[in-house]
Amino acid sequence: MQITWTPTGGSAITLCHGTERGSGKATGPFNESGNPIQNTQVVKRIRTEGATLYDRGNMLHEYSFSVNETYASIAAARASFHKRRNEIGRTGKLIIVNDSNIEYQDAILEITLPKKLGISLVWTYKVISPKIV
Repeated sequence: MQITWTPTGGSAITLCHGTERGSGKATGPFNESGNPIQNTQVVKRIRTEGATLYDRGNMLHEYSFSVNETYASIAAARASFHKRRNEIGRTGKLIIVNDSNIEYQDAILEITLPKKLGISLVWTYKVISPKIV
């Protein structure tokens, strides 16, 4: 499964190459999780049997995954470790290419820095989007 990120006003960046391994390839995804977030307003009134609930819409879709990226040298891994957040951008569109394409549009991308620095880094990405196509 390939995952690409297209930052607003930029060109597509491959975040995950699927099972393909090699220098400069991000293998994965693993640790996938998703969580829909929906706003519900609860109005509590005095001396009533129960609260009134209002569905305010504003559905958000959250998807997170990790990839293992291998570099040619420790210096290349260190450079990516320090530059990754600035190179990728925070707003854009995430596309998951599997049997069919899934797009998280108008999305925000959050990156968790790897805990260990070596020739191979584990990147964790989280996308929050109001629209899935």
